[in-house]
Amino acid sequence: NISPPAENFFEMAFLVDALKRGGAKVVLFLTYLSYARQDKIREEGEALSIEVICNFIKSFRLDKIIILHGHSSEIKKYLNVSSIIPIKDIKDISKEIDYLIAPDKGSKRWIKKISRLLEIPFITLHKKRISPQKIELEDLNMDLKNKKILILDDMISTGKTMLETVQLINEKGAKEIRVY
Repeated sequence: NISPPAENFFEMAFLVDALKRGGAKVVLFLTYLSYARQDKIREEGEALSIEVICNFIKSFRLDKIIILHGHSSEIKKYLNVSSIIPIKDIKDISKEIDYLIAPDKGSKRWIKKISRLLEIPFITLHKKRISPQKIELEDLNMDLKNKKILILDDMISTGKTMLETVQLINEKGAKEIRVY
């Protein structure tokens, strides 16, 4: 569970500390790295939370860190981490899929790898964030009539991007839409 993130993060820190004090080798496996979304300073005076969290994790002196999907490639600037993609799960649900779709550029890097591994073409949509609650997707200039689509997103927070993506693909005539 990632909510509340600060409380859970400190619980993890206390557990790691206890394990390390007991002489254990610790491999940290994270399904989500809280605060990694703030990977750029957008306004003067903001904290760079990804760097702060990564520095905190480094202080644990872990043997290895694995993140299911780190959301931001910036993590590697601050932390020696392995990122994994659950390709077997995706392969199992991708049978008979015509296209993989990344709803925004944040998903492009890993969807490109998956596309290559599964030999399924991919499309990356272009998203413009108008406000935290409002986005616009650039229209797809292609016909998806009777196509089976698998949308792969790196992170779903509010669901707005996913909802808009599904609506756009549905309007293009897709026969089946799956989300992972």
